[in-house]
Amino acid sequence: MVRHYTTRMRDLCEKTLKIPERVKTSAITYFKRFFLYNSIMVHDVLAIMATCVYLACKAEETRIPAKDICAKIKGVTVDSIIEKELVVLTALKFHLTIYTPYRPLHGFILDFQEKQKISSINTDFYEKARTFVTYSILNDLSFIYPSGQIALAALSKVSKLFELGQQFQSFLTKMLANNSNATQVKENLSQIEPQLEPITIDPKVITELDKKLRSYKKPVLAPAPPIAPAKYPPVQIVTPPANSK
Repeated sequence: MVRHYTTRMRDLCEKTLKIPERVKTSAITYFKRFFLYNSIMVHDVLAIMATCVYLACKAEETRIPAKDICAKIKGVTVDSIIEKELVVLTALKFHLTIYTPYRPLHGFILDFQEKQKISSINTDFYEKARTFVTYSILNDLSFIYPSGQIALAALSKVSKLFELGQQFQSFLTKMLANNSNATQVKENLSQIEPQLEPITIDPKVITELDKKLRSYKKPVLAPAPPIAPAKYPPVQIVTPPANSK
């Protein structure tokens, strides 16, 4: 379910709100980190989604009012974002800086093109590599591997598509020549690369799970009637007899 809502969040950021890529990546990462420690059956997923987008806009200094975010997500209000903001921040331990693979990917492509003297790298090559990086944001790779290694794996994958695989291997060998962890890095790349694929989720499974989730959040029992105040017998005040002389 979290992966399903992650893809919905990507579409919200890219197609509806049209916010910058760094904001989208931060928002998705906040959302996934939040549900590492919290259950989807306890919190309102859509409210958490809107709150993560709102926090990402603030962290990345991109002004989008909360009301504009709520207008695109049915059932979410500004008050719900305000209510969940501290909840999300606490779950994130107030760590809002996100290191994404997009920046190292850009640097690796420039080095690859210069050192291997390749003139065939064009916009299609660059955009396809960024697409592979986006796949890593939607799954759990960013929690397991450094962003630089994810960027290298994306570059390796796109190089093979554009028949530049041998040039990339030569580039990688030169880059890791003096690296004591070269063997581990290559092993990590071989594990990352096959996972840079789009997430496919059966819509029927999502519909069934969403139905169960909604039924779980509905109260099963009717609210208990108010407790009537207890009735006590009236207190009888006994007056002591006057002292006789």
